[in-house]
Amino acid sequence: MSFTLAWIASAIDSVAEFVRSMLPLQSRQIASNWLIFSGILAIGAALLAIGHLIFRERPKIAWEFSTTGYPIIFNGRMEKAGGPWSYTIDGIQLRGENVSGHDLHQIDGEIQFRDGKTLPLFVVIDGLWRPLSDLGKLPPRAILRLGAQFRPDGFRWQEFSTEMTQDRFLKEFGGMTLRVSIEGSRSIWTYSVDDVRSLIEAYKRANEDAYFSNPAARPQATLKAS
Repeated sequence: MSFTLAWIASAIDSVAEFVRSMLPLQSRQIASNWLIFSGILAIGAALLAIGHLIFRERPKIAWEFSTTGYPIIFNGRMEKAGGPWSYTIDGIQLRGENVSGHDLHQIDGEIQFRDGKTLPLFVVIDGLWRPLSDLGKLPPRAILRLGAQFRPDGFRWQEFSTEMTQDRFLKEFGGMTLRVSIEGSRSIWTYSVDDVRSLIEAYKRANEDAYFSNPAARPQATLKAS
């Protein structure tokens, strides 16, 4: 035991002396063993960080909803000029671009609800929702659309065949987890009830702000009734 400790201490001194010999003369006296090894560790950590940035796996899909914040298909309509707006939710959609630089073939996805129940995600091919097993390949720069639309026909989730109000959507989909696997690389997104409510409110604000950015669309002052 004592021999091992002595050998370690000797090795530390040898490394420190080697590093110290490479320093300018005026720096050798203030370069303690502790300072030298602190510098070595700092350089090592910096090299590891640089290596991680260089060699880490690059994303295969640039997901739009990661920046827009809307993995949801919204439908906003105004019954008459000047409002009010009414909103429904027509489905789930994860939209993104293939930025991998090569064809993607193996794509799978599912949604899990608060009670643990899962349903498969579908994919849009030639403008129609299809099972992911029908996907042949996704070429570079192609747009990937995963999810499902609340509709009575076509490939859909049988449980959700019509558009939903905000309250029903919060009840059914608040607390959802979305999982997508692409060529063995897995991504997971979880949305609490509060998260989903925030997404809905953010969309409503953005939609109405965009509409009323046109001065002609804004409500106008009216004359007092005589």
